[in-house]
Amino acid sequence: MIKLNHSAPINFKERDFDDKLKEVSPQFVKVYNQALKAEEYSLDEIAGLGYRKALEFLIKDFAIYNNPEKSEEIKSTWMMKCLKDYIDNDKVKTLAEKSEWIGNDEAHDAETMKSKKENNKNE
Repeated sequence: MIKLNHSAPINFKERDFDDKLKEVSPQFVKVYNQALKAEEYSLDEIAGLGYRKALEFLIKDFAIYNNPEKSEEIKSTWMMKCLKDYIDNDKVKTLAEKSEWIGNDEAHDAETMKSKKENNKNE
């Protein structure tokens, strides 16, 4: 038997970002808005993953924008290493690090991420 649990009109409106941000990281804007749309449609199991992916595009695209000669290296680098090597603002680093943990929690089971966080604290 099919049961309708939810019904709502489709009124999704993408978030509009500053033109400079759109220029530096168009992929961030695209992925962020897809995650926002997933959240709007109560697709909570995938929205967090989308936000985490959007964050990675934003960090890497910003690093490439400021270091175009290292573009290929940045693209193949883990986001946290990219943060440490190419982002100078400590508040941005802290926010991105915590956001990555939350995003990873969305992608992995809780026990795996708890263990990873404990290992990071001990480094």
